[in-house]
Amino acid sequence: MNSSYSGGGEDAIAALIGGGLGLGMAIFMFVLGLAITVFSIYITYKIVKKMGYSGWMVLLVMFFQPIMMIYFAFAKWPVEKLAEGKK
Repeated sequence: MNSSYSGGGEDAIAALIGGGLGLGMAIFMFVLGLAITVFSIYITYKIVKKMGYSGWMVLLVMFFQPIMMIYFAFAKWPVEKLAEGKK
């Protein structure tokens, strides 16, 4: 049987290296995505606290962002209420 396919160990090593690089890239992308998510939650927390709301409001903002942005646009913020009381 005359075959041009050698079936040597080089193919197995190349497959392991390629699979390892793919796994490494997947882990890197997961860690990067997790870091971006944690950073965006932190930024949202800081904004919500400066508005005068509880830090737990971040959960509502993260899961219901379009609805919460409309609410924040038209509602009186606790900071605004405090500023009106000081006048």
